[in-house]
Amino acid sequence: QQLSALLPNVDQSASEETRRALAPCKDALVRAELLHHKDKEVKLFVATCASEILRIEAPDLPYNDDVLKDLFELIVNTFKGLSDMQSPLYQKRVHILETVSAIKSCLLLLDIDNCDDVILDMFKTLFQEARDDHPSNILSAMLNIMALLVKDSDNYPRPLVMEIVSNLVKSKKTSAAASKVASEVIRENAQELEPNVIGLLNTVHEQSADPWLQQNYYEVLFEIHRCAPKMFLAYAPTIVEGLVNGDETIRVKTVELLGRVFSSQGQAVDKQLVSEFIKRITDKSLNVRVATMQSARDCFDSLGADAKEIIEKLEDRVQDTHDQGRMKAVTAGTRNLAMQKLTNVYATHCGTPESEKLEWIPIKILKCVNLKEFRYFFCLFSLSHRFPFHPIISRRPHGIELAFSEELFLPELPVSERTKHWIAMFSQFEGNDVKGLERVLSAKQRYAFFRFSLAVFTLADFSL
Repeated sequence: QQLSALLPNVDQSASEETRRALAPCKDALVRAELLHHKDKEVKLFVATCASEILRIEAPDLPYNDDVLKDLFELIVNTFKGLSDMQSPLYQKRVHILETVSAIKSCLLLLDIDNCDDVILDMFKTLFQEARDDHPSNILSAMLNIMALLVKDSDNYPRPLVMEIVSNLVKSKKTSAAASKVASEVIRENAQELEPNVIGLLNTVHEQSADPWLQQNYYEVLFEIHRCAPKMFLAYAPTIVEGLVNGDETIRVKTVELLGRVFSSQGQAVDKQLVSEFIKRITDKSLNVRVATMQSARDCFDSLGADAKEIIEKLEDRVQDTHDQGRMKAVTAGTRNLAMQKLTNVYATHCGTPESEKLEWIPIKILKCVNLKEFRYFFCLFSLSHRFPFHPIISRRPHGIELAFSEELFLPELPVSERTKHWIAMFSQFEGNDVKGLERVLSAKQRYAFFRFSLAVFTLADFSL
């Protein structure tokens, strides 16, 4: 205990005399009766001293490989308990964790034979102990240790890859922190891990595949898309195979996955994936058609010019041979067309005596601004005005802006008349209608900023 309190004060550039004085302590630490002591607190003091000895002696090795392996097994064991922030031993565990992270002593494991099991146990322990209420320095130390081991390794055993990948999803149920750490490990080391992660995913349809991976395969793919988009795109050919697979269930799950992927903003989209996804709207299976139409309505906003083809396919499905297919097409597309017709009616009669009876139409549209079902309605305006697709700037704000500035109110309508209609609408607002108005104003601001940025970049290019 006294030694564990003194060693942190010894500088890494300690004199030779100091190092000689530490030699007896260094040898005593690795005696079997201390390494395998039954008392947890004694083990913790030994691990603290060992981590400090490794720091002081770095870059030299203070022990042989067998002893180092025993010490790291002890250190990993002390990490078990980091989740208990009320424990009197908590701060000592944190000190060991931060010391191992700071001096990168964990990298010694890569040079010791037969240490794959110790490394795997370290990853398992850190994932299990990560908690949402941990201070950022603790989660950073956990991430740094795992990222260092992945970055400098030239060998990625499948159990280790499985441990990292599974925590993208599995740990969400108990700790979002562990999932975030797993995500960052993959994000920081995507290039190194890509062949091994793809190799693991390719086993999912084999008889010997891991049951958990089979059950959570599509959720894992979505999380990989979020943290390592290039890795996801590298796996795209296999995902395309899922879209044309003879198994209806696989096709349904694949289109549901791609619906979630495409609705994510600002991510690269593989053209072949989009093309095959759109084809599933006319799949021979009703369940696949319905799943695709359900997924399609959430991704109009993200697919640029491809959204127009989806719209055309949905309109064709109104004549689907099955009533459920027709109903889904109506839900995904035709409701939006009805909204468009109402917009035309209001615009035609705006400024006439009859318009007082139609003020419910723009209020109805305001209510729909925040509904997923009507994304297509606003994207359609953007497409019809040939708004240039941009991977970051959404079509939807542009569509919302157009709906209220050019579609409901014709350009020739005087500002005074527009003001009267807005006042009339506002007087009839109820509940969440104000949120719809806030969304319209936000869309107007975003679109104005985009147009300004576009003008600046155009002028810059012209001047060059």
